[in-house]
Amino acid sequence: MKLSRFDYIVWGAIALIVIILLGVLLLGDRVGAQVAGSLPSDGGEIGGAGRIGLEFAQPMQAESVESRFSVEPATSGQFSWDGQTVWFTPDAPLEPGQQYTARLKAGAVSAQGRQTKTETVWRFTVRQPSILYIAPTDARELWRKPLDGEPEQLTSTAGNVYDFAVSPDGSQIAYSVVNDENGVDLWLMTDRGADGHILVDCKLDRCSVPSWSPDGKRLAYSRENSGIAPGAPPGPPRAWLADSATGQTTTLYQDQQVLGYGPSWSPDGRRIALLDGIIGGIRVLDLQTQEELILPTQMGLVGSWSPDGNSMLFNDLSLTESQPLVKMFLADFTTRQINTAFDKSTASMDYGVPTWSPTGEWVAVGVRLADGGPGSQLWIMRPDGSDARAVTDDPRFTCGSFHWDSWGRNIVFQRFELGVPFAKPEIMLWSADTGEIQVIARDASLPNWLP
Repeated sequence: MKLSRFDYIVWGAIALIVIILLGVLLLGDRVGAQVAGSLPSDGGEIGGAGRIGLEFAQPMQAESVESRFSVEPATSGQFSWDGQTVWFTPDAPLEPGQQYTARLKAGAVSAQGRQTKTETVWRFTVRQPSILYIAPTDARELWRKPLDGEPEQLTSTAGNVYDFAVSPDGSQIAYSVVNDENGVDLWLMTDRGADGHILVDCKLDRCSVPSWSPDGKRLAYSRENSGIAPGAPPGPPRAWLADSATGQTTTLYQDQQVLGYGPSWSPDGRRIALLDGIIGGIRVLDLQTQEELILPTQMGLVGSWSPDGNSMLFNDLSLTESQPLVKMFLADFTTRQINTAFDKSTASMDYGVPTWSPTGEWVAVGVRLADGGPGSQLWIMRPDGSDARAVTDDPRFTCGSFHWDSWGRNIVFQRFELGVPFAKPEIMLWSADTGEIQVIARDASLPNWLP
């Protein structure tokens, strides 16, 4: 059969396509699976509680990546995947000032069977922790104070910052800002104050007290609906959830009759606790089973999670023969039992809100002795109340808002001078290693850590 000119053109085109496809296949074999980037980048910086990530240009076989990944100095941790990015979360916070080397050996396999041809190595440094706080009292902005540096203002909101929360890895800060309509919006920015933007536009509603999920993907917060008339007080608070990437929101409870303020995510991400003033207690919702445990309290405060998320210390009022005292209780969510806590401590102690150390070895708590003055002092003790000792002992001041750093080495707290007209709060820092207490900032409030 004689081929026409058209036939030659068609067959030539087919041959060219085959050659191109063969070339692509051969080239692909030489290039192999590709790494798209590292987090942090080579030579970058990370917070002590940060994660180490590696992004691929294609889906990968997880085991082949995880078995070839390592960190030097040797660091244990857990892997998780977000699409084509693998995350390594260290079991313990990384050491500040230390340079680490992350490594992925060659041979990691993609979902299509292609392998990484070369070793990927990148180095990063762990930054020193900083203290975040709101200052001054009459023009509230968010400030960052490195332990070895000068304070830096992170926000410029005309003094309208309400409160804030740091993401678990220290890379983002959620903060509430009073808007022009006298509502409160939820904002988001980087750890250095960049890219500030509204995450949840609440208009006339009041959105506040954000709490991050342990994976950093969601925020729980309180939302109070605007009053039924201009100038009317806002409605009762309810708990909402927001996607930290998109700002998409939903209520925590479908039942709109369930109220809740100050939602707090457990460290394992399984539960959310919130205060319900109508029932007079703390609701603890198990997100896996949707079961609840109610912790009765008249104090109007959510307690402190244990580091594993399986228990919570919380306060309630106890009537004694001599006078009412605020006592401490321990809720165990595994056994669903509630018992008196700190049974080895002095019975005449009046307790404030506790804060568990990251290792679970210590609890920081405000203590007022029944025969002492009106001020609350910072104490530390074991979770059973043993080895209790006062950190501060100045009756002129009352102390609160205690927060451990990620390593359990320091506590930042707020103190307020009693009996002084127009006194302004101060931010203080206590070192567990030296016992030294120093003033970090004056006319400042709500301290917390940026790891």
